[in-house]
Amino acid sequence: MEDLNEYLLAVDYGNCFIKTVIYDWSLNKSTAFEKIVPTSITLRNDDQPLQNTAYIMENGTILGDGGGRFDCTRVSSVKKHIGDENWNVSIPQRKHILMNAYDIMKESFEYIYDTVENQTFYEFSKAIVTVPVCFSEMQRRLLESAVKREGYEIQEIITEPFAGMFSCYEIFEGMQDGEEQWVLIFDAGGSTIDMCLFDIKRKGNQFDVRNTAAKGLRFGGDDITEWMYQTYMKEAFEPVLQQEALKTFQARYPEKYRPKEGTEEFQKAFDNCWKESFDYHMSYMDIYKIALSNHSSKPEEKVNFERIHYIKDVNIQLSYDELVKMLDDHGMKAQIEEAIKQMISLSNMYKEEISKIVMIGGTSQLHYFRHLLQEFFAIPDEKAEEYFPVLTKKQNQYAVAIGAMVYLLNSENRFIVKSRAPYEVGILEENGFRCLRDKSLWCGDESNPRMVKLQKKGNGVLGLKMYQRFEEDGELYPMGEFLIEEATFPNAKCRVGLIVTQQNELIGIFYQNGRLENGIKKYLSMEV
Repeated sequence: MEDLNEYLLAVDYGNCFIKTVIYDWSLNKSTAFEKIVPTSITLRNDDQPLQNTAYIMENGTILGDGGGRFDCTRVSSVKKHIGDENWNVSIPQRKHILMNAYDIMKESFEYIYDTVENQTFYEFSKAIVTVPVCFSEMQRRLLESAVKREGYEIQEIITEPFAGMFSCYEIFEGMQDGEEQWVLIFDAGGSTIDMCLFDIKRKGNQFDVRNTAAKGLRFGGDDITEWMYQTYMKEAFEPVLQQEALKTFQARYPEKYRPKEGTEEFQKAFDNCWKESFDYHMSYMDIYKIALSNHSSKPEEKVNFERIHYIKDVNIQLSYDELVKMLDDHGMKAQIEEAIKQMISLSNMYKEEISKIVMIGGTSQLHYFRHLLQEFFAIPDEKAEEYFPVLTKKQNQYAVAIGAMVYLLNSENRFIVKSRAPYEVGILEENGFRCLRDKSLWCGDESNPRMVKLQKKGNGVLGLKMYQRFEEDGELYPMGEFLIEEATFPNAKCRVGLIVTQQNELIGIFYQNGRLENGIKKYLSMEV
């Protein structure tokens, strides 16, 4: 892999910020940890990471706090909508063409490509990108396609909490030879809360790192903002946001080109302006959420928030108790605790065995989550510091990107990694989903071969469509289809075993007859 004229790139495409880490081979440092060079690609000369917000302008996509309020279209939370066929944004700056999340993400990576290349003067080489735990296979492939189209050579796509584990230098370096620790990575971001449970053993200078379980919940900081608005703020803010949206609408659509009032086109255009105004102002709610959460020592005392950015003359008063009640009413505590219980059960361990809880992601700054985890694991206050490593704001922001780079480099094979896929794999039959591979199997292990019926595709080809689901009775996501010659299985029946590789590739092992002990195997990868 080593080439002094190339660099490696790790990208954490978060829901609120894009964090990047560049590795320069020419630095030639002694350990993988020292080789990491955090680099924030920004439109400004400061230390803030890119916002995951696209400002669509006539000359291209600009990321971050660029452009003006009214001469560009602001699009938030792009990653959350990738693969959603019903989500798109009308872009006035481009003659009102519709752009979906894939289009915007592709241009985002083009911007990152050009900016990094200009900063480093190196030719592009290899990249590793992170995604939420509950990112489906189709979403992964769309992301990979968007990245590859802009010149990156993707080495791997890994989950965000999995990557975050490898940024925990102090945990690794502080372990004694032969020591074992159970570590929970709790990653609370803008659109998801992701968790990974690890069993780590030190053997000399190497570490056996087993990712025994992972769970992803489809809500995060943006949802908390929305809940706060709907529960406590809507009545006061609605008129103000209507005025803001009207100003944006009038500035963006001059009267000569304005859609006719009362039409569907008019309503959609105005709704986009309203959502944009809402997102813009509510993005400053993070300051208030954290201030309110940090007031947990006086849970009943009201905290004033006199304005949200430029919205004046609106005063909201909330207490920490009200914040907790709102989150509990939306099932946040119950779902997090249930997810951890399921991970503990799958890992065949006891919660009392937990050694460290590492909290990363911007939303993890809310004390609500620290209190929830401390209560669940019954950690007394006097021992809390032993369990919860203290991270600086920058360490928190870059944990996923730095960890992804450490994992990609894995200098001198310090980490011997083993994982379980966080989803079931199966087929769809008349009676519904039939699981062929469950979450208990390790990546690389073959599932017990099961008899399946293949579908005739024509032209002498048989097919077997595969689906994944992250939760029992949860939504099914298509993964692709295995294709095989009909002559191999003339009765369109066979046994199939499934392997999920460490790189998240699904391989099917098709047995030519029912007798597994002497059956001829065919190894196939899926067609998408």
